[in-house]
Amino acid sequence: MAAAGLWQNRRAGEGHDGRPRSAASGGRMKKYLFVALPCLLAACSPGVSGVYTDSMGVTRYHFAAAGTVRIEAMGIAQETTYVRDRDTLRVALPQKAHALEFTIGADGALTGPLGIRLEKADR
Repeated sequence: MAAAGLWQNRRAGEGHDGRPRSAASGGRMKKYLFVALPCLLAACSPGVSGVYTDSMGVTRYHFAAAGTVRIEAMGIAQETTYVRDRDTLRVALPQKAHALEFTIGADGALTGPLGIRLEKADR
């Protein structure tokens, strides 16, 4: 019964020490938010822009920050879209049914299926 009286005397929204909940844990949450927000933004941002090409210069990928890419190979150009998910870049094939998956390396190069390696051309 004594515990019930204690809970009845506390106002809604207060923490265990009587301070409002936001003040009781607000400082800690701000620290976590300060660290997590830049990490989240970096992981979700497209982060790929510019021209990437293979070692022989036969294929060129023109990435735009808006999520579009123009692929040029042997005089033929196709425009499609791409999505970045952490260190994976998925380039939709023009037919939109499938996608090419590239891994973004520590050096910024893109490694794809069958050993395709694209490096930034405009460095």
